[in-house]
Amino acid sequence: MRDIAVRLGSDHQLFAENGAILTGIDLTERAIELVRSRFELFGLHSDPRLADCENLPFEDASFDPVYSWCILHHTPNIPKAVAAVHRVLRPGGEPKIMVN
Repeated sequence: MRDIAVRLGSDHQLFAENGAILTGIDLTERAIELVRSRFELFGLHSDPRLADCENLPFEDASFDPVYSWCILHHTPNIPKAVAAVHRVLRPGGEPKIMVN
């Protein structure tokens, strides 16, 4: 599972506690550091990386699902971010996206 914008890691932690194999990204090194610390504290596993949602540094068709909660509409190029999500989704994969 890919989590776009891990922020403080709340949702990311819930996914890990329920057995998800995770990779997450965020624009800020601080968020990545917080998630790493949080996961170490709780004995959880993830692969958090510094990246932006318009230029996902992953191979095509590498994730199912891709999760983004209230993030994509904040990026300067929304169509590019949505295209990046679809590019990294496996065939039949589901984007789990919420915008407001």
